[in-house]
Amino acid sequence: MTGLSLKISRQRLINPKVAVIGGTGRMGAWFSDMLKPHCREIMRVGRRTAITPERAAAKCDVLVFSVPMKDTVKVIRKIAPLASEDALLMDLTSVKAKPMAAMLHFSGAEVVGAHPLFGPGNSGNSKKTCVLCEGRGKAGMVWIREILESSGVNVLVSTPDAHDHAMGMIQGTNHFASLAFAMCMARSGLSLDALEGFATPAFRTRVDRVKNMMGQSEELFGSLLMENPSALGFMSNYFEGAREILAMVKQGDIKKFGKMFESLKGYFGKVDEKG
Repeated sequence: MTGLSLKISRQRLINPKVAVIGGTGRMGAWFSDMLKPHCREIMRVGRRTAITPERAAAKCDVLVFSVPMKDTVKVIRKIAPLASEDALLMDLTSVKAKPMAAMLHFSGAEVVGAHPLFGPGNSGNSKKTCVLCEGRGKAGMVWIREILESSGVNVLVSTPDAHDHAMGMIQGTNHFASLAFAMCMARSGLSLDALEGFATPAFRTRVDRVKNMMGQSEELFGSLLMENPSALGFMSNYFEGAREILAMVKQGDIKKFGKMFESLKGYFGKVDEKG
């Protein structure tokens, strides 16, 4: 981007016109609401809205992609070339490397990758964090960071590859483990009512997480497991770890189990023992 284009880009981010592709979905709607006080106009584009993604892209100063992960690159390839080169392109997907590469390739605009590390319905007192990845230009990064931080959201700056590698563990393995746990429950021969009757608080908490998972789209979790290349390696590590523990239990090898447990304590550091 030339010096003149960068100057124009900064000007366009003063009270900009924003289009959110997928703005009628939950995350897109949340992001639109957060941006609204800082924008001249928000165009929420969905499957049934009067305005099309093509028309919105041509009219906006900021173009945000908030579509299902499996469709993100395809939508970027189609819509990004229609945006002005002095606009800002962003995406909100849980994987960053592929969408950002697509935005950089199919447009000359500024590019920022964003991943809110919380759901749109997330509540509570815990601090919310959003990852930002710089793609092209500086003005857009400064603009969205200021808006997030003024909205009470902590910003973590990362490279796309570092983000995806960490998410392979955090999202991929976490959901893989929850699904395996759910399958074990469903195949146990015990009804959910029977299990919940005997449940400890820790077990109940885990079941509640699975129930929350079952209330969401299978497409979401399938994408989290399959769209991030880093997830497969971590899931394989999880599976191998489970096999090692199973072998210890089958052999009754308490000594080997103890060594494994102590090595894990070394990773997690000093932890207060619970009575």
